[in-house]
Amino acid sequence: MDIFENIDSQLKTDMDRIANGIGLTTADAVRVFMKQFVAHKGFPFDVVLAQPERYNAETMQAMHDAKNEVDLTPMTRKEMREMWESAK
Repeated sequence: MDIFENIDSQLKTDMDRIANGIGLTTADAVRVFMKQFVAHKGFPFDVVLAQPERYNAETMQAMHDAKNEVDLTPMTRKEMREMWESAK
């Protein structure tokens, strides 16, 4: 079975070039990924939809602050609901 059979040729070319650039074959790189996938029991990295243009600077700062628990101000459910409704 050829795992590259249904892979876009440009993607395969890019993969070959990058793998070769770090001294690996594409098969080596895929093998490393597969071993890490098994070791982590899933993807060895976060799989997210990258849409940074969707968020403005204020939203990005708020997400950063929340993730790092910076400057968190307690809010009541009513305040959160009002804030949510006003943002729609």
